Amino acid sequence: MALRPAAARLVSVELSPSLCRDRARLQRWRRVWRQETVTGPPLPPPSSSPSSLLPAAAAKAFVPWLPNSSHADVMRACDTLAEAGWDPVPHIAVRRLRDRDDLQRLLVDMGNRSIRSALLVAGDDVSPSLRTAAASNTSVLNHNSSALLPEHSRSSPPRFAQVLDVLQPGLVCGSELGLRKVYLAGFPEGNALVGKPQLTAEACMAALRRKVAQCRKLQLQPCVVTQLCFHAPSLLQFAAVCEQQLGASVPLRIGLPPPLTSAALARICDSLRLRAPQSPGDGGTSDRQPQTSAATDVVASPLLSDLANLGVFGRPNVEGVHLFALSAAEAAFDWVSSSLTNGRTITAEGISET
Repeated sequence: MALRPAAARLVSVELSPSLCRDRARLQRWRRVWRQETVTGPPLPPPSSSPSSLLPAAAAKAFVPWLPNSSHADVMRACDTLAEAGWDPVPHIAVRRLRDRDDLQRLLVDMGNRSIRSALLVAGDDVSPSLRTAAASNTSVLNHNSSALLPEHSRSSPPRFAQVLDVLQPGLVCGSELGLRKVYLAGFPEGNALVGKPQLTAEACMAALRRKVAQCRKLQLQPCVVTQLCFHAPSLLQFAAVCEQQLGASVPLRIGLPPPLTSAALARICDSLRLRAPQSPGDGGTSDRQPQTSAATDVVASPLLSDLANLGVFGRPNVEGVHLFALSAAEAAFDWVSSSLTNGRTITAEGISET
């Protein structure tokens, strides 16, 4: 049965911890999400055209465990996000954990903040090319490579070598301070591991099946968040495979980049070994204009429209969009404002027509 075009729902955003220190800025971005003025009520719902975004009720903000940072840094970012009205979701890079006690301390910190969900990643060493990309304002890295840079010697093997090592009874669940929902990384085009051959999409899916099965054994709710992929048909195929192999009850969030220039797109594709779109709107639905205030954007708006027109957001397992704002959050929320409100820009001073 053919899927009808459907607009995307913005369900979560990923922010660099360094941007989570300014409560006023986080509150402004929260108002953009809720389509509010400073004192006024929410705006009427935007139209559900394929090029628009629809806001989810809860504003979830993911916080990556970045190079040269600690889980305490991530918790501080979560505190500020919560104070600004966001629902924080921290990353847990399991290879950063020294031992079982280290994991339990992290879970206690999360439990004391009533945080019951996290994105679990293995955490791979960061190559020089990814270090360079991480320093740029348009940094968008995959879950594994952005999550880990060791603070100590790696001469000895890590206590937890993979996500499955922590998905065990008595570790991340089974207590008042345990997790209830686990987000897992999905790789539509495979995973570019630093210093190793790239894992194929099939191998990544096999690993994902094992993690989802283990979550079910532990009575954890799994949810998949894709790594960046700029090719809409590949994302459509990945959504279909997830529905077939994981079941429609496992929600899928489509990772979407912030507005990017052609040069930034090329750097990211080279670093992460991703397929670049051949042209804006590489999904075969190029008879529309990008709906974004970022004139240099060559990806976000065309990809969003292509995904919608291909029916990706009409699939039963697709929950919506996970926006990788990261260090490009200002540009990303300008774009979100335009997409959510059909040209009405929301600022701290109110609403203006664009």
